[in-house]
Amino acid sequence: MNNSAIIEDPVFQLNLLLFLTWDAPSTGDIDPVFLRSGYNLSFVETKLTVPDAIHLRLSEGGLHIQRTARPDIFLEHEESHTLVPMECKRSSFSSTSSTAAQARSLLVFDGIQLSTFVGKTSVWESALTYVTVTGNGELLITTLQELSAEIFSYGYGTAKVSCLEIALRNDGVYLSAIERGYHLPNVNFNAARKIINLSEEEDPRPLYIIPFTLGGTHDPDPFCEEVFRERIRLAIALLLGNISQEPQEHTLDTVMERVITVWSMWDHQEEKRAIKSYVRQVLNEVFGSIYRQFNVRCSIRNQTITIPGVTADSIETVRRYINSVAFRRHQIPLSGPLQDTMNL
Repeated sequence: MNNSAIIEDPVFQLNLLLFLTWDAPSTGDIDPVFLRSGYNLSFVETKLTVPDAIHLRLSEGGLHIQRTARPDIFLEHEESHTLVPMECKRSSFSSTSSTAAQARSLLVFDGIQLSTFVGKTSVWESALTYVTVTGNGELLITTLQELSAEIFSYGYGTAKVSCLEIALRNDGVYLSAIERGYHLPNVNFNAARKIINLSEEEDPRPLYIIPFTLGGTHDPDPFCEEVFRERIRLAIALLLGNISQEPQEHTLDTVMERVITVWSMWDHQEEKRAIKSYVRQVLNEVFGSIYRQFNVRCSIRNQTITIPGVTADSIETVRRYINSVAFRRHQIPLSGPLQDTMNL
């Protein structure tokens, strides 16, 4: 995949937004501009359900509207009382396209509806923000404004609409706002703003927090997949580093939160099942290797990981193994390609 195609990939766009809101130590070349501007990440791919009355009225009026929608990320800005669902798009779309049905289901969440949905005790502003690649933003804003006008004609309010464009240049990745859209508070994208610093021809991908989604790249980049495997190895090392003479139980979600830092905020269960299946495979294969070498039978059943109590000698042996060159240099069997888990 060439660099121009990379920035169109919804998985790249999703991870880019996550890094812009996340205080991660490995992202020195990325400016977490939303985090620095007071925005907090609340949800990843949370499901918004359109209120029954609104859905029925618009559907009866001939407007195609989805029953539910999942914005890619959901930000909150406490100081301005602004809620910001953000949706990534590879390209623009028209008000007559099938994608418009999803957009309507996001637009109907005006300040009142969205504040109620997230449990706010007062009404906050709702600023629906689309993120796309450069050259698509003007049409997107036009489409969103047309759809907003349709909804308004039925007597319902809509979210404010904003659009940010991603541009790849020789020295980095830039983000800029479409002038005709709503301008997010406390953060300025009027002029193109560098958010990733790159050297010429450098791969623009950060080390993905979420390695793939069913709606994005189904065939993960080998480098990004290997980074993900390294995170799994680290989680296993942390787990087994605490082996003791007493048996232990851990939840699989505890491991998942170490592997994917936004795990608890990620609300898309279908996506998470595929990732979790992959991690389970790796855990089982590493546990099998430990059993064959040291006769220590760790196991995972349902959502529980069990580590047996072992002797003092075995504790040291296992700890030496997980700190060994063989373990750290991938000389242990790991599961097959990440995409193989998609049908599990």
